[in-house]
Amino acid sequence: MMYRIIKGIIGVIIAIVCLQAQSMNDTLYSVGELDGDIHYWYNQNWYLISNGSLDLIIGDGTDWDGYLNYSRAFISFDISQYNDPDSIESAFIGLYQFYSRGNDTVGAFPTFFNRPTGLVPCIFDHVIYGDSLEWEDWEAGDLGHPNTISSNIGFISNTPDYEWKYIDVTESVRADISENRLLSQYRIRFTIDHDDDTLVDNLGFRSAESNYWSGFGPRLIISPRQSTSIIDEPFPLPESIKLNCFPNPFNPVTILKYDIPENSYVNLTIYNLSGKVVTELVNRITSEGSQHTTWNGTDHKGREVPSGVYLYTLTAESIETKNIFTQSKKMVLLK
Repeated sequence: MMYRIIKGIIGVIIAIVCLQAQSMNDTLYSVGELDGDIHYWYNQNWYLISNGSLDLIIGDGTDWDGYLNYSRAFISFDISQYNDPDSIESAFIGLYQFYSRGNDTVGAFPTFFNRPTGLVPCIFDHVIYGDSLEWEDWEAGDLGHPNTISSNIGFISNTPDYEWKYIDVTESVRADISENRLLSQYRIRFTIDHDDDTLVDNLGFRSAESNYWSGFGPRLIISPRQSTSIIDEPFPLPESIKLNCFPNPFNPVTILKYDIPENSYVNLTIYNLSGKVVTELVNRITSEGSQHTTWNGTDHKGREVPSGVYLYTLTAESIETKNIFTQSKKMVLLK
């Protein structure tokens, strides 16, 4: 009886958290007219800007006349709806990598003549280039450049796999909000200026324009920080209980990890934003310590669920003290 009452209270908490989650736009698509590539012919010292194409190309290649050129990509997200950096729990950018070519071999990761040994990852720089992309923005992101906020904030890809790639930009988005910037902008490049051979080495990501026909455009997934007062008042949460999932966003599988301080009856359930149960992952007595399980994006009948934001909720009832603790967080499934 007590357990059913507890589950009922948890249902109310989930509903409140769901309403909070729906009050913010969790997925922002990039601003198409501000996305694009800058191609630089370094032997001729001239630039070509490409906006509004279906592809973002990063790397090197040759033109019809055999001249070498190098490409960097730029993307922007409108974050004007956010005004409190502390309200952001996490922020990830997702890009769909649909193409990889290394030394003229399709399906291989780029290999640069100037760096014949060792991996050269494709990285992000946090930059400012305003409301238009100009050739001068080629160097935005370089150390010491006036339009560089942070250089090399992490890599987006180091494999040739055709799939969604993600990078954590939480601190960059928080910084933009703190400085009252309306756009969060990034340069995408390899950590090498150019390649001196004539073999093609590049990556291709879908751009904002591809959203019109495939839904694979760049996206910024923002998870707002959840209010802890609503959850912690009924069930105080000890510091020793931890709940996380990785990767997040994910496709198609994520690992859910949790730590409990004592032997407990544990329930771990996935909910949608309507507060309905999607599936129950754990419902048993569990020993104290670190535990983990996985979710493959299916419901309790084994059916695939659509892309979106889901809640995962851990409830632990101590076998010895009968204390009950609960915690709920959000995860993002992208397909």
